Amino acid sequence: PLSISYMTYVANIKEIDLSFNVLTDKGISILSKLLEYAENIEVLNLKGNQIGDAGCENLSKALKGKPKLWYLNLNTNIFGNLGLMSINELLFKNTALTHLNVGSNRYDWDGIVSITSALKTTNKTLKVLNIDDPEYKIQDQDFFTHFGKMFLSNKCLQKLSLRLHMIRWEAVKIILYYLENNTSLTVLDL
Repeated sequence: PLSISYMTYVANIKEIDLSFNVLTDKGISILSKLLEYAENIEVLNLKGNQIGDAGCENLSKALKGKPKLWYLNLNTNIFGNLGLMSINELLFKNTALTHLNVGSNRYDWDGIVSITSALKTTNKTLKVLNIDDPEYKIQDQDFFTHFGKMFLSNKCLQKLSLRLHMIRWEAVKIILYYLENNTSLTVLDL
């Protein structure tokens, strides 16, 4: 009912906050139909729902190329690597996206590598990234080289949150080594 009633006014929608509801993949597929036509959407907050991989795929298709979308919050949902990889596609297609929060979901190394790869190669607009509390509890601290290499080439990212990654001294050494020549990052939350 919400999507249908707002379809008439879709051109006026700039912000949607449906945080802490029980939106599932089915609900997101319906919302995505509205978002396909929401060319002026700037802020989308879907924190604390039950969005899985299929929901992320629908959402990514609907939001791809939205010229004004600068803030997307998907914190505390239930998607894994496939969902994160779908959302990662927005980093290639949405040039206004500056804030992305995907923390506290069920992705692991593969999903995180996709994000760091996008920020290492193509994306030059993201300023704030939250990837707190992934599903894994990391043992191999060499994994953080992916973040280090991202710091070398990405000159836009200003804030990165890596809470609850079980970072040990070996990872801190890797991160600090690569941060030595980075001038854009101002906040690193461990």
